[in-house]
Amino acid sequence: MFSKSLVPNRYFYATFIDGLCAANRFREAIMVLAEMSEMGVKPDAMVYEALLDCYLRHDDVDEAFKIKDAKGITLALCNTLLRVFCKCGKMEKANELVDEMTRKGIKPGSTTYALLIEGHCQWGNVATALELLEEMKKKNLASVESTYCMITDCLCGNKDPNTAMSSLPNLIMKKGKRNAHTWRTLLMNYPGKGHLLKLRGVVEAMHKHGIVPTTPHYNILIKGLCETRKMKAAQSCLVEMLDKGLNPDQGTYEPFIIGYSRKGQLQNAERYLLQMLHHGFKPNKEVYSALISANCKSG
Repeated sequence: MFSKSLVPNRYFYATFIDGLCAANRFREAIMVLAEMSEMGVKPDAMVYEALLDCYLRHDDVDEAFKIKDAKGITLALCNTLLRVFCKCGKMEKANELVDEMTRKGIKPGSTTYALLIEGHCQWGNVATALELLEEMKKKNLASVESTYCMITDCLCGNKDPNTAMSSLPNLIMKKGKRNAHTWRTLLMNYPGKGHLLKLRGVVEAMHKHGIVPTTPHYNILIKGLCETRKMKAAQSCLVEMLDKGLNPDQGTYEPFIIGYSRKGQLQNAERYLLQMLHHGFKPNKEVYSALISANCKSG
């Protein structure tokens, strides 16, 4: 490039440094960073994130902080550091950094809180994540939908779907906005067997809070019912779906075919198979396996 009088730009350097860091050649990456500065090209967040990630993968926190000290503490750099700290599970360092930000008059923004919440959820600290969410609300900072999904998933991951269920209305109600994806996360995390009434309760709670369940929400409930061979109840859910103008999809038909096949009711299984094919959906291996097994048993 130099021989052709072509000057590398920020994107070129960022890609080069990212590749060197990915190959654990961070000393060479630092040399490229120095050259980049000499050429008057300012590093961006991608460059610093690659370097920080490389240092932290080698547990070299001191070098990571040297980058911060050399560049000067800013909200953007702090968020980059936090993203890497949370990714590596270094939550104590993340909290220390936030304390330093506060001391130096840098106010954490929505992205800062989202990163911290994601980190604490990833490492199972759901209580801290909930506290951070409350802080966001007090500071009138907008929270994104994925934040609620992460907290709900974390509660369910801690085998505490009941707490998730009781907390969810308070979590998602803000400025009149409601999100159905968080409720879907809760439905997906509820174990089907022994919790069918609670699964139905989640759908009813959605109605209560003004959230209209969609096909994916009903599919989760139908799957749970079919897995426990409560086929009539599953049919009632399907009728409810159709009455609300919702269109069944592949995830609606598959549980019926598998459920009826396992009950040995091949006529009903084939009826749903024909409906599935009529609407252009292709059966998967599990569907074919259930049908073959049922036909073999019936002779």
